[in-house]
Amino acid sequence: MIKIEEGFHGGKYVRRYELEKAGDASHSHRHAVDHHTVLCHRFRVIEEGERDAEYGPGTVLVIEAGKWHQFTALEDNAVYICTHQLRKPDGSILSDEEARSMTLNQLRALTGELTEQREAA
Repeated sequence: MIKIEEGFHGGKYVRRYELEKAGDASHSHRHAVDHHTVLCHRFRVIEEGERDAEYGPGTVLVIEAGKWHQFTALEDNAVYICTHQLRKPDGSILSDEEARSMTLNQLRALTGELTEQREAA
């Protein structure tokens, strides 16, 4: 089970994931933009063509745009946090002023347009 919390401030987006049990994994997915991931616990991280390794707390990863990636918890209640600048569908950065004028649901929809999930095998 994955618990998700999200937040927006100005043109920035952050999402906190908590995986309840060791072995729980995110969907394999990719984004239209680069983003940073901060690992707060131990995870196996698979990034297409780049890595398949275990990392510990405090690791900061840069996940490049277009790369399929997945996180698997190596301990219970494992947390990782992803953050990126909010972008419009054309890839341009959303200004702080534009972001402040949008509702939370509009910002969620905008973020969702930048993510593609692989179908489960």
